[in-house]
Amino acid sequence: MVELYKKVNKSRDNLKGIVRFKEGENPFTKPCLLCLSAQTGHDKSVFGAAKVGAAMAGCRVRGHYNGGYDIDDMPVSFLASRVSEREESTSEFVDTYLVPLVFENGQRVSVQEACRRMRNVNILTYCDGVLKALKIEKVLSDRLAKIGYSNEEINGILRNIFVLATATDQVVYDSRMSVAVFRDVLDDEVNSELDRAFIESQDEQMVVDSSPNCHYYFYKGDGSHDFKKYAFEGRVSALVSLLLSAVLENAIKNSKGENVPLDLNKEFDLVKRCLNLDYDQIVSLIRTVTNYDGAHVMSREEAVLRDELDDICVESARKFDENDRLTAQVRQQGSRILAMQKAIGNYCTNTNALRILLESCGWQVNKEQLEEIMNTPSDKEILESLDKARKK
Repeated sequence: MVELYKKVNKSRDNLKGIVRFKEGENPFTKPCLLCLSAQTGHDKSVFGAAKVGAAMAGCRVRGHYNGGYDIDDMPVSFLASRVSEREESTSEFVDTYLVPLVFENGQRVSVQEACRRMRNVNILTYCDGVLKALKIEKVLSDRLAKIGYSNEEINGILRNIFVLATATDQVVYDSRMSVAVFRDVLDDEVNSELDRAFIESQDEQMVVDSSPNCHYYFYKGDGSHDFKKYAFEGRVSALVSLLLSAVLENAIKNSKGENVPLDLNKEFDLVKRCLNLDYDQIVSLIRTVTNYDGAHVMSREEAVLRDELDDICVESARKFDENDRLTAQVRQQGSRILAMQKAIGNYCTNTNALRILLESCGWQVNKEQLEEIMNTPSDKEILESLDKARKK
């Protein structure tokens, strides 16, 4: 089963603030933001992506004291997954979580209902993580066709899946999903001919509508290939938050029974209207257009206290991890000693086996065994004595 996790507040019972979904649980029956990094083998990348996604949406996260929405009170789940680009991994993910949204009781749901439900599926990607989103799109498209939707209907259903792609040079303008790309053109790890042309211009930012479904925001940043800067640094992070918040608000409306298809042109217009605003002005606008169904907003004092708790949880988790590591080393060492003891016993007399264990690793012997060791020549001494006798 593809592992799927939800980010929650850290606590004494959940030191890492991560909950793994059990088999049969499907978080996509409600609004979600699936956060995909390019790396799936490292916990820091997998779970860190969910933290970045939560911050982009305006939630309070560790290390940022200005308050924000309480993630445990949000009507949106921030998810992390180890889904990869491999066919079998993507197919398992789609069949487990997305197909049930459009196919139930042995038949497909109406196109309108399928579109409404797909608004629960919002994806955030970093770098080549967008390839996973595109792979999900391909597999889901195949499944929708097999279920019986027409190509036009599939286009409408997929358009209601939102993808926010950051720091990527992958081609996404032909995607049938609604895609917004934010990219620092000075980031040498991702660039294109359009980037180079923009760099030579005098503009500091630029918006490109590549297709009805795809919008690009280019800007001249610090050049770092860093996921976090799209959530925590300056005007760009505010623009990202503005767009994502508006899209998630749309998802919440649909989850409550309203039928409000996603129109990325409308949502991205918010970004265009704010290109000349500063950070504080954009943040003020965000607060007027979003409230996440009345989710609790932490005060600065609450955020500071929560951060102190997070620090304690992180340190406790580190100590537990260290304890597990040392315990594993002790067990491994014990297994090695037992294996060594067995091997020594196979090739030495009992007395010399005990002698080796005593001198090499402090093996415990009783008084009688110690006297026997002291009064019995070693195998080496016996062999040397025999060799001397032969030479005479």
